[in-house]
Amino acid sequence: MKLRIKNRSTVLTGKSRVGKTAVEFALTAPIFFLVLFGGIEFSRMHTIRSSIENAAFEGARRGIVSGATAEQCEAITERLLRSANVPDHTITIEPAVLDPTVNFVSVTVALPLNTDNGFRLAGFLKNQTFSKTIVLPRESADSVAAFERR
Repeated sequence: MKLRIKNRSTVLTGKSRVGKTAVEFALTAPIFFLVLFGGIEFSRMHTIRSSIENAAFEGARRGIVSGATAEQCEAITERLLRSANVPDHTITIEPAVLDPTVNFVSVTVALPLNTDNGFRLAGFLKNQTFSKTIVLPRESADSVAAFERR
């Protein structure tokens, strides 16, 4: 009477392995896709936040030049936001009139985080807003000195 020893590879890869693979996939796939799509969404949020900051900075930069108007600041900010595909935003320029007595220019860009702006995770970010304010001194000796005292 001979004892038959099964090959080790057939024991490990036998019929019982078929169901284990399906269960492992069912347990790991949702976590994988959650991390994948969450990473994509948060990368997109960071890109939009950077675009808002850049647009506010460029708008303020336009406003510090002598002879600039608030409309020019708003136009360049709007153009940059439109090129970055940032919809439904609010631009605030202070002061509204940039006359020679103004020492500082402030540009604020605000974007509500909602599904209208394409955020899929808006349910987690209810009533949140990305907002960036850039304040720069006007190009004159008095305004630069006032900015340094601040």
